[in-house]
Amino acid sequence: MNTLLPAERDRLLRAAELYEREYVPTVGRPMAYCLLSAAQPRSHEQVLDVACGTGIVARTAAEAVVDVGNVTGLDPSEPMLEVAATKAPSGMNWVLGTAEDIPLADDSFTLVLCLQGLQYFADRHRALAEIRRVLGPGGRFATLTPGPTPPFMKAMAEALGAHVGPHAERFVERIFELGQPDEVAALLREADFHDVRTEAATVTITLPPPRDTFDMYIAATPLAPMVAVLDEPQLQRLRDDFVERCAALDDPTVLLIDYVVALGSKP
Repeated sequence: MNTLLPAERDRLLRAAELYEREYVPTVGRPMAYCLLSAAQPRSHEQVLDVACGTGIVARTAAEAVVDVGNVTGLDPSEPMLEVAATKAPSGMNWVLGTAEDIPLADDSFTLVLCLQGLQYFADRHRALAEIRRVLGPGGRFATLTPGPTPPFMKAMAEALGAHVGPHAERFVERIFELGQPDEVAALLREADFHDVRTEAATVTITLPPPRDTFDMYIAATPLAPMVAVLDEPQLQRLRDDFVERCAALDDPTVLLIDYVVALGSKP
């Protein structure tokens, strides 16, 4: 892991705190419930949450497994893990690392969870091989990926593309690029997971007004430094453009997110 400069570390810590305070209750928690409803963690399981962020999946899973010491969160962001540790019960485990190189022993877990992370992994095949490695025989893997891009997020992507550039538009689009059940199932089977099955569903998210959602989302995600190149008049034009695009939607405070949960096991 690269050592962060103090100013950058402070910025990322503020973003992680905002992510936990604003994004998690609005979007993260409902999505976590969708994943855990499919995964059905059992009491006394050893659980790993990969790409855990500020830990909403890990700490919700801990409620089911009884012993919080059986739950571990893994994330490549130290500031995210710092916030996770402040929000979770004492005794949970937080590990700095990537999905492609999990710094944990073979056969350590009975359940690995991943919420909205698989689409971001630089090497999905290697990440899935690592997840399989740390699962014990009979262990289960459950991952949730959203898609396709809902109109509200398409409006955000297009506004960012018009005012910031294609790299910002691509960031939003990438969130939703792995929403096809067959594609996710194929990835798990290629990684030698067995009994692979998928569940497709839709979750309804209630959002603040578009202008407030825009400010929250930008500040709490890696879009912040991309948008920081704009001066205040340019930023205001970006906000106005997004709000105008949202005006064409039936109700921009209701976000319908289609998603796929894929489940597989290690023989």
